[in-house]
Amino acid sequence: MQKLMRPKPFKNESLYDFGTRIQLRKSNVTQRISTETNLQQTDKLCQITHCDKIAPNTFIAGYTGTLKNNIHLKKPSGLEDAIAYMT
Repeated sequence: MQKLMRPKPFKNESLYDFGTRIQLRKSNVTQRISTETNLQQTDKLCQITHCDKIAPNTFIAGYTGTLKNNIHLKKPSGLEDAIAYMT
């Protein structure tokens, strides 16, 4: 999960590229959770749901000022919505 929470946009990285990078990390984390044999199905679902909530917040947190405020006001339902609002 930390891999999903840490990314910041690279210098001169477009919003779309930053969002795509977060999507890839989210996909990797979700894949690892799904294939984990020591977790029960309910625990897996809970962790995947948590990832779904973290990803758009990470994307939004990567930016400051007006961009960040505007996206918070729109209250995106997921990472894809946040990316769509920003690009």
